Amino acid sequence: MLPAFRLLTMFVLCSLAAASQPGCPPAAPFDFGYTQDPCDPHIVRFLAAPPSGSSIDWSFGDGGSAGTQLAPAHVYAQYGSFQVKLRLHFGSGCVDSAVKTIAVQNIRDGTMLATADTSLCAGASLQLQAASGLEAWCWEAMPAGPVPGGLSGTVTPAQTTTYYLRGQRVGANLITNADFSQGNSGFTSDYVPTTNNDNEGQYLVSTTPTSWNVGMYPCTGRSGSGNMMMVNGSPVAGATVWKNTVPVAPNTQYRFALWITSLYPTNPARLRFAINGVIVGDDIDPGANACNWSQFATSWNSGSATSAVLTIVNNNVILQGNDFALDDLFFGVFEQRYDSVRVVVGPALAAPLRSDTSICPGTSILLDAGNPGSSYQWQDGSNAQVFAAASAGLYSVTISNAGCSLRDSIFVDTLAARPIVPMAVSEYCPGDSLQLVAGGGLSYQWTEQGRVLGTAPALQLRPQAPRTVELRMTTVCGNRGPFVLSVVPRPAGPLYVPNAFTPGTDGRNDRFRPLAQGRLAGYAFAVYNRWGQLVFQSTRQGEGWDGSWKGVAQPSGTYVYLVQAGDGCAAPYRRWGTVVLIR
Repeated sequence: MLPAFRLLTMFVLCSLAAASQPGCPPAAPFDFGYTQDPCDPHIVRFLAAPPSGSSIDWSFGDGGSAGTQLAPAHVYAQYGSFQVKLRLHFGSGCVDSAVKTIAVQNIRDGTMLATADTSLCAGASLQLQAASGLEAWCWEAMPAGPVPGGLSGTVTPAQTTTYYLRGQRVGANLITNADFSQGNSGFTSDYVPTTNNDNEGQYLVSTTPTSWNVGMYPCTGRSGSGNMMMVNGSPVAGATVWKNTVPVAPNTQYRFALWITSLYPTNPARLRFAINGVIVGDDIDPGANACNWSQFATSWNSGSATSAVLTIVNNNVILQGNDFALDDLFFGVFEQRYDSVRVVVGPALAAPLRSDTSICPGTSILLDAGNPGSSYQWQDGSNAQVFAAASAGLYSVTISNAGCSLRDSIFVDTLAARPIVPMAVSEYCPGDSLQLVAGGGLSYQWTEQGRVLGTAPALQLRPQAPRTVELRMTTVCGNRGPFVLSVVPRPAGPLYVPNAFTPGTDGRNDRFRPLAQGRLAGYAFAVYNRWGQLVFQSTRQGEGWDGSWKGVAQPSGTYVYLVQAGDGCAAPYRRWGTVVLIR
């Protein structure tokens, strides 16, 4: 892909005295210009404007040469200073030459890019932002890849990439009152300043052309407002439209530029740049489209000069038309420079931790954050790639690599690992079957005196006498057991209900309750007073009445009770009776 660039045609020109051959008449002043290619500064493009009737040849100062080309391009293998000679050959055999030392350079300028070196995650984008002051520029990506289409733009590098911005940068403007905001000052002209245009060769610094000449178009300054130099040009070639003198440094490149628009479409202006009396650059032609601002520019090398007389001269000799306006003139240092920004593209990070998991008590699990080459920070501040989780909790890790960051987490639970086993003592009714049920295991083994009774989670028994059974299990956390289980007959016996009690605090016969051997099934006990009011009830075997009702001690007398119960083996029974409360 070709690099993106913007290139204005500009050539470095300076006025040199031709070295005439002895015995030959001096030739008319001549010179040559040059400019570096902004995309490849090793390439220098030359331009000659020799007098008519002559032929030329070039010597580029590095051993290279060219024949009669007026605009050759030469590739210098390295940067440096080179003495370039342009020779003119006349039919008379006379030879003149122009010699100058040129600097082929590419200066690192760390202020050309506002974007600093940075890091990105894969797939992320970055805005590359160039500074102002570049006139001709070119982007290049290394390795090759997409670049911004303008001085600034967004890129999405697929890999670590260095972006180079090469261009021709201008310095401060040496022209005072370059935008004419100070009115008719800071320059001279062969034209006459007037407040009312009634002839050719006149100008006015103001904001409204139609107020100066009603026939002109209502154009505004280049910025949309403010002053401009409005001109009704004369048909005199070489007349100075604008002139200013500025100090310059020797052997330095400068840019000379202006903005221009036609104020009337007929016979547009034709102007030329001149520096120290030598015409430089091509014709300046704003075109017939009035109020359409265009920029024109050229370059100049100061050589041995310490000042520059900057002139904009008329080159239009037609009387009608030639109405135009100038604005935002510029003359300043002009250098080939470059800057770069390195964008490190990190790898795409992958979430490393699995779904939530469980561990057995007393064990641990290694959590691996993966993404080799990254840095890590776990929830406790440790920085290893792996973390040993030995207890229940939430574990998290932040992974970083080349500006990329990813956070992942996992919840680790502890397995209960407690098998479900029958009660240590199981009771049975005579003649009935009994089922012992276990759970939470991967495998089971029921044994009695070394004999295997079964391997299922449940064991069915029909005991005729007390028995002792052992259960062994294999779980996810290892082998468990043996669990010793006793199978005994359910105790049964008569239900005894006292016929009197003496509530008090001596601890003897203080409560009234039924008494039975063993556990009762479906137990319910209630006591009523002589008026049939329920004064006590309970479903808890062994819980008795203390002789009070609603917190008030009841009087001595006879009370009725009802007890319902069964021993779990025989059918339930129901019994009414009376009890005497004695105080």
